[in-house]
Amino acid sequence: MISLLLLSEAVRYAPPPCPEKGQAGEERCAAAELAKAERRLSVAWSKAAQALRDPARRNSTKAFGQTAINLLTTEQKSWRAWRDAHCDVMAYSMQGTSGEALVRYDCKTGMTLDRVKILEGVGAS
Repeated sequence: MISLLLLSEAVRYAPPPCPEKGQAGEERCAAAELAKAERRLSVAWSKAAQALRDPARRNSTKAFGQTAINLLTTEQKSWRAWRDAHCDVMAYSMQGTSGEALVRYDCKTGMTLDRVKILEGVGAS
C-alpha cells in the first residue's frame, strides 16, 4: 500500500534536473528546491493574510478579518504538520536507502507548491 502511495506522490511532482552528481548532490538540489518552495509559500501566506485584512473585501458574511486570519493560521499549522507526517510515511517505504531523503524532500516540495496555489486563491473574488 505504501509503495502505491509513493508512486502516486512521485507522479505528482517531478523535480527539475539536478546539475550536481551523486547522492549528496541530488540531496542538495532537493533541499534547495524545498527551500525555494518554502519561500514561495511564505510569500503566498503573507498575501493571503493581507487579503483577509483588506477592509474593502469585507462583506455581509464576515468571511474576512481577524477571525478569518486566525482560522487560516490554524489551518496552516495543521496543514504543515500533516504534510510532514504524510511525507514521513512516503519516505518510510525507502527507509535505510539512499532514496529516503530524496522522497521526503520531493514529497514536501510537491505538497508545498500545491499549498501555494491554494493560498494564492485566498481572498480572490
